Amino acid sequence: MNTSTSAFLIWSLHVDCQIKEDGDSVDLVGLERRLRPLRSLGVAEREDRIIDMVCMDRPSDADFEPLESVKAFSVPEIIETFGGKEFLQGCCKGCAANVCAGQRDFRSSREFQFAGCYGYIFDRYDSIQRGKESLTDAWRSDLGSGSGEFSLLDCWNEILLAKQETAPSKPCDPPVYGLWRTEILSMETTVGLLDLIAGSCPEVQALPDLVDFGRALRASLQSEKECPQSLPIKVQFVPAGRIANRFWYLPQHCCSCKAVCEPWKGRCTVCQSSDPPLPPRKRHLRGDRPYWPLVRFLGSEGAKNLVKKYTRGKSL
Repeated sequence: MNTSTSAFLIWSLHVDCQIKEDGDSVDLVGLERRLRPLRSLGVAEREDRIIDMVCMDRPSDADFEPLESVKAFSVPEIIETFGGKEFLQGCCKGCAANVCAGQRDFRSSREFQFAGCYGYIFDRYDSIQRGKESLTDAWRSDLGSGSGEFSLLDCWNEILLAKQETAPSKPCDPPVYGLWRTEILSMETTVGLLDLIAGSCPEVQALPDLVDFGRALRASLQSEKECPQSLPIKVQFVPAGRIANRFWYLPQHCCSCKAVCEPWKGRCTVCQSSDPPLPPRKRHLRGDRPYWPLVRFLGSEGAKNLVKKYTRGKSL
């Protein structure tokens, strides 16, 4: 069975870093896969999902039946894999690029806020509540769309069209595809993206992915004013794909604006680039890594006891 995947944009604040090892100079998808355990650890800590140095895959008030469905990972194992806590803190504590979810503050109550220098925003999001109606329903009513999801790209494209803008300088149709034609964002495009976020409705602005992206854009912009090119932000747009037979397939797409171009007719219909397109790609599924079944590394009895402690006596 085929399942479609949302288009998304990966970003990374480019700094010399022993953790990244220049991973954001080549492929940001690969960088995300490599640093995901560190990010998962930081998110679990912020959401209070760590118990006895084990990160749980769900909040304590969630459903834990069947027990075999519960996934988790060991905090010490992840920390040691990346060189130890002291090494990680030396890399991330106080780093100007460690912007995600307030990680730059590095409060003493937060021990594991690492690798906050990259993130992603998706095109498609599930319904977002706005009062008593969902934002998806409101947007579908406004645009006449039959989609069951909210599209961030549609939202931003409408804002650009309303302003009669196309960014950057070379026009695209739809204009939103012009935002990532260069891998390193210019100051003009950085300001434009911040304006797009500010022009979105409050519910969209509050999306955690956009909050992190906004922090990164502002950090890059501020550093550019103080010391040009000291904290550039790199982006990689990945078009919508599909999942089949445990693999993730990406279609042929434009090497410039990354719009899907199948079949190729000598020119991209979105940005008019005549450069040869990027070929279709096949990757292994993202999966749940670093999470894996709790019963596999604690045993059934150990897993049951930990869940009971985590849920503060909630019966299984």
